[in-house]
Amino acid sequence: MTTPLLLFGIAALVGGLVGYPLSRAQWTRQAPRLAVALWHALCFGVVSSVVLGGMALALPALPSVVTGGLSDFLARCAIALRAELAAPQSLLLAVPGLLLALTTIGRVVVAGATTSREARRVRRGQLDRLAVAGRRLRGDHGEALVLLMDDRPAAYCLPGRRGRGTIVISSGSLDLLADDQLRLVLAHERAHLRQRHHVAARVSGTLSDAFGWVPLFRLAAREIPVLLEMAADDQAMHTTGV
Repeated sequence: MTTPLLLFGIAALVGGLVGYPLSRAQWTRQAPRLAVALWHALCFGVVSSVVLGGMALALPALPSVVTGGLSDFLARCAIALRAELAAPQSLLLAVPGLLLALTTIGRVVVAGATTSREARRVRRGQLDRLAVAGRRLRGDHGEALVLLMDDRPAAYCLPGRRGRGTIVISSGSLDLLADDQLRLVLAHERAHLRQRHHVAARVSGTLSDAFGWVPLFRLAAREIPVLLEMAADDQAMHTTGV
């Protein structure tokens, strides 16, 4: 029981406590990309610990055809776990362990598919409306650039394939911004597209949707979009030299 208890303990500790000090740390504002990577690593660690803990409980009941085809390293791990878990009560824990692992994976897959489907639906709707209300301009870096005739200042991007997408800017922004400021805004949105920030935000959003009761996932879904905006600012200033 040592291995699954250790894995579940790590998941509980990291998922329940680690997110709070990280969300208040000041260094994350100076290194937003590193902070995003750390948030994702912690979230992945929690999910993988729960899945592996469940599989460790289920391992004694798995048929040899499942474990026999693994690599030598995993086979040795399986033998060690079988020896450790070869108590009578292990079989009683096998079914709950397997259900826990499969449920965790299933919730992530379902939440990810739902989030992706909704994002595609919203993006298609936006592009359809922009085709009617906007005026397409020529982008300088391969992306589509759409001018939206609206006095309210606005600029945003819609992701596409291979780091390309659509940047939308309103006429109100053009009236308000100086040339250098406009270059910064476009570089900011271009950084979102090139670095695929929508994927990073979607990962945290998926975990928050699937396991909203885990503090780490809730905090990551709140903090990562802010950090991505800072990362895009850094990239824009580096690119334009402004």
